[in-house]
Amino acid sequence: MTQLFDKQKSECFSKVDLSRKGSIDEPIEGIIRYINNHKDYFSLSSCSGRIIVFAENDSTDIKETERDIDQPALEEKKPVNKVVKAGCEWVHVSHGPVDPKEVISKILARTGKPGCQVVKFEPFILHVQCRDQDAAKLMHTAAVEAGYRNSGLTLGRAGKIVSAVRSTHGLEVPLSSEEGDLLVSETYIQYLLEKANKKLQENFARIGKFEEKIKVHLSRESLNKARPAGKGGRRPPPEREPKKTDNSSCEETVNPEVEDLGDFFSNL
Repeated sequence: MTQLFDKQKSECFSKVDLSRKGSIDEPIEGIIRYINNHKDYFSLSSCSGRIIVFAENDSTDIKETERDIDQPALEEKKPVNKVVKAGCEWVHVSHGPVDPKEVISKILARTGKPGCQVVKFEPFILHVQCRDQDAAKLMHTAAVEAGYRNSGLTLGRAGKIVSAVRSTHGLEVPLSSEEGDLLVSETYIQYLLEKANKKLQENFARIGKFEEKIKVHLSRESLNKARPAGKGGRRPPPEREPKKTDNSSCEETVNPEVEDLGDFFSNL
């Protein structure tokens, strides 16, 4: 299983980045590089979060599972063919805060053409293949502690384990009819774009927290593995974070989602 993981990691890094952008988003280059440099992980796909305006028709259904999210390898950028979704026209795409006036001008310029225009904010998403269940549990724990409550694990038949880091604080609002007639005011569009900018900033703050959590957990894991074995060849139990207390209670705060995941693995 270990040799298969190493082979899959090597093959993944040799592939061309087929995302629409063609490279990893700058806000998450550091955390992606850190994960990929660890022997137990490699990223399959990622997106730092983005604000988009697109025009769709009746046959277009943009879902998170169809996102052209960036591939993992942080290597020399390679030319790739432009990715085009059938029936979807990109009006504006940004992985950083947008200028409402600039975006509104693009929306108005397209008004009157067939296709419903939509403003959408998509939060950070990351898929990481893990060497084993222990590595997957650690990644999931860090994600949940950072606030990514919608994270989960996928166990493949061949033993492939993937940790999905994701949240639910998205935004999607239609602006026009299928005929292209604008249904809302420019003032409301500006409000939506400012709201999306705020969500994007909150998104970046949460990414920073996730990066801190994953580094703490991986550092603690390395320290525990390096500790000398005790009597009988057993290693001392891993160090735990101190209990959180206040003036009214001395009970340890336990995240039920993490506890449930531990029960899941113990029953395998």
